Amino acid sequence: MVLNALSQAIVLYGAFEDMRGRPVHLIESLRIGLRRFFPVLGVALGAAILTALAGILLVIPAFIVATMLLVAMPACVVEQLGP
Repeated sequence: MVLNALSQAIVLYGAFEDMRGRPVHLIESLRIGLRRFFPVLGVALGAAILTALAGILLVIPAFIVATMLLVAMPACVVEQLGP
């Protein structure tokens, strides 16, 4: 789970740099991903816990919460927000 969150942060930063028309550098993406490691880990843990809690209630709320939290990781990496 930790490596998944870290790799997702690295790829997200590279993808947003490409969408902005800037050159994508792996070292810079890795540096930004490692700098945002703890906030990204907090977002990943929070999303997993909230999805599990919603899954306990019913299946449909779990899908709603998971869908809402899909944009949490890009917001954390690109906008440099915390969990």
